[in-house]
Amino acid sequence: WSIAENSNKYYISTVNGCYTSDSTFQWIENNNGLNGAVINDIKTRDNEVWVCTSFGLYKSVDKGAHFQKLLDGFYLKIMLSESAIYVCGSKAFLVSEDAGNTWNNIVLPLLIEWEEVVDADFGGGYAYIITCCEQGNKMHRFEMNSKHWDEIEGTDIDIVYYVSASDSLVVLSCFSSSMVTY
Repeated sequence: WSIAENSNKYYISTVNGCYTSDSTFQWIENNNGLNGAVINDIKTRDNEVWVCTSFGLYKSVDKGAHFQKLLDGFYLKIMLSESAIYVCGSKAFLVSEDAGNTWNNIVLPLLIEWEEVVDADFGGGYAYIITCCEQGNKMHRFEMNSKHWDEIEGTDIDIVYYVSASDSLVVLSCFSSSMVTY
């Protein structure tokens, strides 16, 4: 799952919800408003805590003490930038430019009715999206400034099921070959 830090307060997401701790690392369950959802990703900004779950997207404005549901659906990853919030779910890639009050759909390339997003991550100004289809898994890259999609060459050679991205490295975990870096 994931971990986030903000002003010496730590947030960890688990299958049992959200837990917080300060520098003592005594963990406190903070699930007020999450309704038992499995948390897939967690990010923080100022007093805000954002979580992607199996039931929707949630936001806390009081450092994780209480959560409010913003969107229904299955959401995998979130990225908070200075000007926008991006979330990726199994059938959607959305952006909000007003702190989560309204959301716009970013059309996924070649995503047909029975194709799904299996994983996503953000790094270096890009969103990396792995889609699953009859022909296998493929990875697409979305450049956030130009709003342009590319299919990453060579990612259809294996079943890619996990992506982790930073500003300078993208790591794919594959079924038969353990890892591929780009």
